[in-house]
Amino acid sequence: PGARVAARPNGTRRTPLNGSLVIAYGAAGMGYVIPATYLPVMARDSVPDPLVFGWSWPVFGAAAFASTLLAARLQQRFSNRAIWAASQGVMAAGLLLPVLDPHIAAIVAAGVCVGGTFMIVTMAGIREAHRIAPPEDVMRHIAAMTAAFATGQMIGPLFASTLHGLTGSFAASLLATSAALAATALALTLNSPKTEVVRHEA
Repeated sequence: PGARVAARPNGTRRTPLNGSLVIAYGAAGMGYVIPATYLPVMARDSVPDPLVFGWSWPVFGAAAFASTLLAARLQQRFSNRAIWAASQGVMAAGLLLPVLDPHIAAIVAAGVCVGGTFMIVTMAGIREAHRIAPPEDVMRHIAAMTAAFATGQMIGPLFASTLHGLTGSFAASLLATSAALAATALALTLNSPKTEVVRHEA
């Protein structure tokens, strides 16, 4: 069923914030920032040669650039939710790669998975907010999602560094964050509204 729209005295309409979107966007912020922050460290621990481990970050950036070109094609064929959920799933898989195989090839592949999806997630998320919320209320939805993303970005490095200090490895933080990404990707799929908000012309 579509979201209920509450009328306010001034004539504007408000819809309830979608918890699955807000939480999933926050998980994406955390899932993106941990490898974005620590990927060069993981690569350096695997291969001490800077000419080798130094490629981890450029690969991440190149994948992010390429993903913006791919996003336009995806939007022609799939829904915002489907793109977002699939990208979140790829990001989750990417975080698992250095855990399963802590060598440079897996770390670079993780950079491709995360770098190649986080921009798609942010674009699909904003488009989905525009789809489910009335125009006069959409900025409130985007603000909540953006705050969640920023919170994930702040928590992620602290969470990862704390566990690294306790265990000497990033494996625990990568596993936990991957699980959060997978769970929220599933929630996006299961909680997808059947209809969008009807937009009335002024």
